[in-house]
Amino acid sequence: MLSEKHLFEGEKICQTFSQQQLVLTNYRLRHFSSVSKNEKISSVMLDSIGSMDLAFKRHWEFLALGCLFIFMAGLSQFLQLGEIPLIFLFVGLVMVLAFLFTRKTTLTIYCIGGGKIIISAKEFRKEKYLEIVQHIEKAIVDKKKNPPQKFTKSDFY
Repeated sequence: MLSEKHLFEGEKICQTFSQQQLVLTNYRLRHFSSVSKNEKISSVMLDSIGSMDLAFKRHWEFLALGCLFIFMAGLSQFLQLGEIPLIFLFVGLVMVLAFLFTRKTTLTIYCIGGGKIIISAKEFRKEKYLEIVQHIEKAIVDKKKNPPQKFTKSDFY
């Protein structure tokens, strides 16, 4: 996580999200993620953020398979194939439920130069993602209004 000792001079933490997995300062955006035992830290300066993309993805193949199995259940019921319609109906309903409950939401932050940060969290609602985007955009605008002090050679001598 980003502590005070890791901050630049004049840098301050503006906002943290999701138990400090995403930290926004007045200079940069830092994302901490851990999958299994692997940890990844991504850090992007606010000046190099190019665009942000909020995407909602559903697994449409689950819905298609669910409808197919439900159709097959109806057809096998019509043909009076015994217990088979119940099996098809059960599998079809499971597929439709999988479609309804497996939506994936991601916020992708693209950087100038080709890098990107992908933030995926099931506990976030759409409003929370929009709040994150708003905070990042506000920090970028604030930084452009109040640029950090430029150093000259005379500052070091």
